[in-house]
Parts: sequence; structure tokens; C-alpha cells
Amino acid sequence: MAQSTVRDEVVETGYNRTSGAVVIKEGRLRRARVPAGDDMDLHCLNCGSTDLKRISLAYEEGLCRVNTRTRLRGLLLGTDEPSVFMGRARTRGSQQTELSRRLRPPVKWSYLKLIFWATCVSFFLLLFYIHVVMGSSSKASALPVMVYAVVCPSVVATLAVVFWRHNRSAYREEHQRWNRSFLCQRCGTISEQEVRL
Repeated sequence: MAQSTVRDEVVETGYNRTSGAVVIKEGRLRRARVPAGDDMDLHCLNCGSTDLKRISLAYEEGLCRVNTRTRLRGLLLGTDEPSVFMGRARTRGSQQTELSRRLRPPVKWSYLKLIFWATCVSFFLLLFYIHVVMGSSSKASALPVMVYAVVCPSVVATLAVVFWRHNRSAYREEHQRWNRSFLCQRCGTISEQEVRL
């Protein structure tokens, strides 16, 4: 099938072997054209190059995820009786370039990490209380335990609110800024560009 373009028209020419006739089809080729000087002219703010790549694409190009399975079966012959061996292996992982690691998207703050660190701090404070306060020969006071019972839940609740506010507003703004950012293929400058869809 031959194809020739005249201005905005496409003419396709083909040969039908069964009938021996030449088939000619005509159609309109639609192209998305952006007028020169419009807002869609993306260029690097540092060097003026138009060779830009969206950061999300550059990030994905440098990220390679591996998930493989391997099976091994064999027959072992030796001086003793023959043996059969079998084995399985599974490999999972990811490989990432340094550029992709630098261009990674913003992440939400994890509530599970907050709970984990609050539990760890509580455990170490409990060990400290048992070792220092209860291990002394003097009478143990219940005041540190009462202070801890009031302060710790209020600190964890305050941090949970901070995490929620970050994930609700700051994360969204950072992610939108990341989606609007482009990497210059010439000088490596990262710039934020307004793209109208």
C-alpha cells in the first residue's frame, strides 16, 4: 500500500491481487497544529531549547520492575542410584537510574509510619521508666505515667492532623506541580510549564 500526502489530503493506493485492479482511496488527514507563538510553544527557561520531556515520562523511563519465576528440573546420575531434583525461584525487585531517582514524584505521608514510630517511642519510654524510676530504691511516683498518658495521645493526635493536612492539600499541590514540570534534554534544567489540553 503506497501513501502520498498532498497538503492536508492523504491518497492511499493499493493493488488487489484477486481482481487485478488498483484501489485508490482518498481522505482528509487531520493534524493538531499549534500556531507559532501560542502558549503551547514549550521551551527551556535556561537555554531556550524546545527539546523538553515531561518529568513523569523521564521518571518512568528510568524505572524497571522485575518479577520473574524460574523452575528447574533435572536428573542426576552418579555412582549411586539416579536422583531427580527440582527447584523453584522467584525474583522480584526494581532497578532505577539516578536521574529517575532524582525525578521521583512526591509521596503521601504514611499513617502507618506515624503509628510505628509512636509505638517505638512509647516502648522506649516505658523501658526508661522501668529502668530508672522503678529500679530505684525510693518510692516510685505515678506522676510520669500520668503525664505520659496525657501528653502522648495529644502529640500523636496533633501529628495525625498534620499528616492529614499535608496529604489533603500540600501533597496535591506538589503532585500537580510535578505533573506540570518538564526536563530539558539539552541542559538538564527542570522547569514548570503551563500546558493547555
